[in-house]
Amino acid sequence: MRPLIVTSTDVHKIDERSSRVPSTPFENPFADQPMTALGDWFEHNVSGRKEFSYSTFLVLDKHSAESESVMVVCNRGGELNGVSCGFDVAMEISMVCDLGTHSMIDGELGEYCGTAAILTKEAWLG
Repeated sequence: MRPLIVTSTDVHKIDERSSRVPSTPFENPFADQPMTALGDWFEHNVSGRKEFSYSTFLVLDKHSAESESVMVVCNRGGELNGVSCGFDVAMEISMVCDLGTHSMIDGELGEYCGTAAILTKEAWLG
């Protein structure tokens, strides 16, 4: 399963390319909205589609390019938790959260959950 990078709320634009880092500029369709709005949209439009992760998604914002970071959000049991991390570890963090082998609120991810700190590859690999 691949994570979804949301660049539009148009569900007809969600396809296999939605897992790739966008190559053209876009406006974040959820800018200035709470993470719960994105979680609700994901739950109703993406969750359950076999080609994408059922519980994790990636959020890019206006600072992502400069900070080389992305927010990995996990929706487990209706509870949204997010960790900002470098591009180089986002896929791995997304996979371990999706598989349930790591919790967003416990262990090494818990130190970064809900903070502005960016989890780096060095910190993740410890």
